Formats: sequence, structure tokens, C-alpha cells
Amino acid sequence: MLYGHPKEDSLCCALAEAYADAAEMQGYDVNWLNLFELDFDSTPNGLENPEGLEPDIRQAQALLQSSDHFVLVYPIWWGGMPAKVKGFLDRTFSSGVAFRYTEKGRLLPLLKGKTADILNTCDTPKIAQWYFLAGDRLQMKRAVMGFCGVKVRHHRRFGAVIGSDAAQRSRWIKQAGQLAKSL
Repeated sequence: MLYGHPKEDSLCCALAEAYADAAEMQGYDVNWLNLFELDFDSTPNGLENPEGLEPDIRQAQALLQSSDHFVLVYPIWWGGMPAKVKGFLDRTFSSGVAFRYTEKGRLLPLLKGKTADILNTCDTPKIAQWYFLAGDRLQMKRAVMGFCGVKVRHHRRFGAVIGSDAAQRSRWIKQAGQLAKSL
């Protein structure tokens, strides 16, 4: 469970908790990574020496390689993921861990057989989400997960959060738990 929102009392957190609770009730082990509690530089500086990686990044890479399923929960800001989430993906889904190139320059995804669910919140009105937010969905499905061999099962967007009432947010939280039940 990759949690990428700076506030622990956010709708993102409630969605992540509902998903994790439902997964645990089915017997799955859930490992939490709260990006805002990890100690790492989110600005990559090119190809890195694995020995020079921060312990939190090395631990995240080990979890990435040993997990069968990933859940990423983060808000959509300015049409995409927060910078800290992007930096984490850049540092963790790196060459030699999530993919590599053969001597002939062909891509070799290293995370084949793994799956992911992605849960986002946003304030963009529903009618405009298809136009303004399609890029993030495509980036995650093809350029990040697909590139590394991960199949995205669900990419669910919850919003517009702004103007939503407690009943609507409660329905969204229940939906997040339902996604985990389909594992």
C-alpha cells in the first residue's frame, strides 16, 4: 500500500484504510508505505548506484519485488500525481529493479505477473475529468506499470471531493473496500 497524501485525515487515507482492511479480512498481508514518513530525496539524479540508495528506498524496492499486488493511493493535483509520488516512483521503479534493457536494447519488464490498483481523489468536476485527467491514468497504466510488466486491475478516481457530502464520501470509502474484495 503506497500512500501518497501529506494529510493522514484525508479522504485518500480513508480509502487506503478501507482497502487495506478488506484485503486483510481476506487473509492478505498489507505493507504500508506512507511517502510522507519515508526518508528519501524525491529528486532523482540519473542512474544511481544501488549501494548509495537511502534505506527507505531499498526497503521499498524489496517490497516491490516481493509483492504480488500493489495499491497506490494519492490525490490528483494539477492533473497529475504529487511531486513526492512521482519522485518515489522514479527512485523505486528503477532500472534493474522494475525493468532493464537487454544488450540489444530491448525492454525487459521485471515485474511481470504482478497487478496494481490505483485510487485517486480529485476536485475536478466529473464532467471534466475525462479531459483534464486522462494523462495521469495513461501515464500510470502504460508508461509506469505497463512498462514494468504490471497489469493495472482498477484505476478508480473519487471526486469531485470538493462539494461532496459525508454520505458521498462514505459511499466512496465503501467502494474502495469493495475493490479489495475482488482480489
